[in-house]
Amino acid sequence: AETVAVMPFFAAGQGQGPSSRGLRSAYLNATLRSVRATDLDGYVSSSDNAGNLTIVCCVADWQQVCRKLLPALQGIKYRLTNDPEFKALFHPYRIDIVKVDVTDSLMKRYNILMIPMCLVFFQGKLLHWSNDLGSKDTFVAEMTQASTLAAKQVFLPTNFKFSPADNSLFKTFSKGSLSSF
Repeated sequence: AETVAVMPFFAAGQGQGPSSRGLRSAYLNATLRSVRATDLDGYVSSSDNAGNLTIVCCVADWQQVCRKLLPALQGIKYRLTNDPEFKALFHPYRIDIVKVDVTDSLMKRYNILMIPMCLVFFQGKLLHWSNDLGSKDTFVAEMTQASTLAAKQVFLPTNFKFSPADNSLFKTFSKGSLSSF
C-alpha cells in the first residue's frame, strides 16, 4: 500500500514498478522541470519543443490536490523516458511535462478556477487541456486526443478561457482514482 501512495504510477495491476532500490530512486528523481509563468509562452514555442506535445501542469505547492498529482506526473515522465511501449503510444510526438506555479495573471489569462490544471501545447499554441489525469487510461485517452488534434493542426482559440464546468478534477481525487495510475 505504501508503494501505491508514494508511487501511484506503479500501482498493483498497472504494469511493473521499480524492482530495485536504484530504479525506485530513478523514479523519485524523475523531477519535473519548473517553468515560471512569465516564461511560459517562450518555453512552449521554443524550437526545442517543436515536435513535442508539452503538458504544462499549473500547480501550487501549498495545494493538497497538486501535491497528490505531482508524484503521478513524475511516474508518467519516468515511464515516457524508460518504457518504449508506453512512449510508442504517442508516436510521432514526444511528450514533455513541466510544471508552472500559478500566478494571478496566469489564472486570469485562462480563467483557471481550480488547480491543478494541465494545458497541452503544440507548436506554441494551446491544443488541449485536462484536469483529469487521475489514471493511466485517462492519461492515454487525453494524450491520444491531443495527438490527433496536433496532427490535424486544430488549436483552441488564442483567447480561450475555461468555463466553471471545466474545473472537475476534484471528483477524480475524491474518488481516490489517482492511486490507480
